[in-house]
Amino acid sequence: MLWSVDFTPDRFGPGTLLTRLYDSLDGLSCRHADARVELSAVARDARNGRLALEGRRRDAHIVPMGTWLDRAPAVPPDGFARRRVVFLGHLTPRQGVPALLDAFALLHSRGSDVTLDVIGGGDQLSALKEQTSALGLRGMVRFHGFVADHRDVERILAEASIAVAPYVPSESSFTRYADPGKLKNYLGAGLPVILTDVPPNARELAREAGAELVLYDAAAIAAAIENGLASPEEWRERRERALRYARGFDWPVLFGDLLDKLGVGVG
Repeated sequence: MLWSVDFTPDRFGPGTLLTRLYDSLDGLSCRHADARVELSAVARDARNGRLALEGRRRDAHIVPMGTWLDRAPAVPPDGFARRRVVFLGHLTPRQGVPALLDAFALLHSRGSDVTLDVIGGGDQLSALKEQTSALGLRGMVRFHGFVADHRDVERILAEASIAVAPYVPSESSFTRYADPGKLKNYLGAGLPVILTDVPPNARELAREAGAELVLYDAAAIAAAIENGLASPEEWRERRERALRYARGFDWPVLFGDLLDKLGVGVG
């Protein structure tokens, strides 16, 4: 079985030797695997087109990113009062954290008492800390860096009120083909989510899971945070929608569905 966890066109740059070698290996694997698994239909279709796969080789089982609901704590019904926003992810330019910090500068200028937790390491960590200081936000933003134990990540998420994913819109971003794991972590914690319309499931999350789609713009992100904390009743409704939606993405459920499709018995 070939389980592909992402898809990126021109992974090492257009026409480079590494990209050609990667595509050749990827194509060889797809053509000879007994079964394929993709995270999303968008990734499956893009890979099929990229590698010119034909016939049954175009078939793939879609298994989206999941979460471990039995162990992950959820934000309590009064978590609204904490007024904490959380971001989880590797700190690279495509994640959009600079715009999030600019949004917090706007909130700070309005006298808001909202705080931000940033979980993750990466090349941008030092620059983001410098931006935080330059914007006068050191008392509002806490950087946790890379957190090795995911149970600690889950604990921090459950202590927040709102989660954000301000992906930078870009044709070259592999997030356009992905099913980002952090979104399922957010939902599994019962957090209302604010995100840009970049992941292929963004509109489904807005329709089914209480997420709010925003432009990649500091003012829009700031307004969404303010609106998300404006009404305890609406916040609790979004919390319930997130938890309800997340039940379908519990890993035991996803693995069980895949094994059924493969005709593999368990036990």
